[in-house]
Amino acid sequence: MLSSQAPVFEGIEGNLNITDWLRLSFITGSLGGFALADGIEGNDAFFAQSLHSNEFNNNFTANRVEVDLPWNLTFGIYESVIWIKRFELGYLNPLTIIMLQQSTMGDTDNVLAGLDLQWRIPGFRFYGSMATTEMNSLSPGTFFTWYRNILGYQGGVDIDLPVGNFSKFTFQYTKLSPFFYTHYPLTERVLEYDEITETEYNEDLTDDDVLTEEGVYLRPVYTTNVIQTSYVNKGFSLGYPLHPNSDEFLVSSRVGISASMNAFLTLKYQRRSAQYGYAIDMSVNEKYKDMDDIELKDFTGNLFEQTFSAELGVTKTFQQFPLTLYGSYRLGAETVKALNTDTEWNHYPVGDWSDLAFDHVVQVGITLYR
Repeated sequence: MLSSQAPVFEGIEGNLNITDWLRLSFITGSLGGFALADGIEGNDAFFAQSLHSNEFNNNFTANRVEVDLPWNLTFGIYESVIWIKRFELGYLNPLTIIMLQQSTMGDTDNVLAGLDLQWRIPGFRFYGSMATTEMNSLSPGTFFTWYRNILGYQGGVDIDLPVGNFSKFTFQYTKLSPFFYTHYPLTERVLEYDEITETEYNEDLTDDDVLTEEGVYLRPVYTTNVIQTSYVNKGFSLGYPLHPNSDEFLVSSRVGISASMNAFLTLKYQRRSAQYGYAIDMSVNEKYKDMDDIELKDFTGNLFEQTFSAELGVTKTFQQFPLTLYGSYRLGAETVKALNTDTEWNHYPVGDWSDLAFDHVVQVGITLYR
């Protein structure tokens, strides 16, 4: 629900152990914008905005119930919502069923609901999860291909390694459907006043113009303000760092060199498909009838981007201080196809795959309280 790589935000969170097998957790916080002149393309930063813009002016609320079952099974069910900043008592209540709360106010907020299951046996942890922001068809034939079945799912296994301290090997697969993490933007009319100059015969004045005490004429002007409610905080994804309409194969290994130092190697192969809903700012149309001619999803038939990466790094924690030192090197390679975007929906790749483009990233930093 919340990625460990998501930017921090101010909030209140709590955990309640109702019994030794039933737990409730919740969080409510205030999200921020991302003040850069230009957005950053890639799997990390999606959006940028002016310091004076309120395109992203949202709060985040999430609840989770977790149950320990027999045979070392753990089942969880959770909800979350991105909601425009306002006082909404229902979203501040940790016992609220978010989906029901949103349904009483109309489809103005971006609700996500999901469930997960993990099974632990000696040396292994198997896990899987599925989430949705909208379900429209339960037909078995189109459950995974209907455009309004907006799903995200992940499965994997952790394997304990008999080397170092708490070392493990992980294999994981993640798939995000078109439009996942997105929501159609909301618009509001904002009243502003422009100063105008009175002509000699008042020819340009209208009945709506206002004369101030300073003798200045103001003319009312209505502008349209666009408000986004995607799962974005400070320009970065709140959820898994992957574009909508993409999947990822991940293999990683973490070896404990000592009690406070770990080395890791992570390999990723990511694929991104076209058609529709393949970017965080592409959302389902508010008027669904405008999408009546949209095709069923064809993920592998519309691939236009493939990314490979290998990252090697080290982390160092300190028992006396709440900080972590880290350093890593990442090698990336990408190949893409051009897209035909002549229509609003049903974009498709054309031409051949490009030559591999390589990039190198070195990171060194300090993390506090995380």
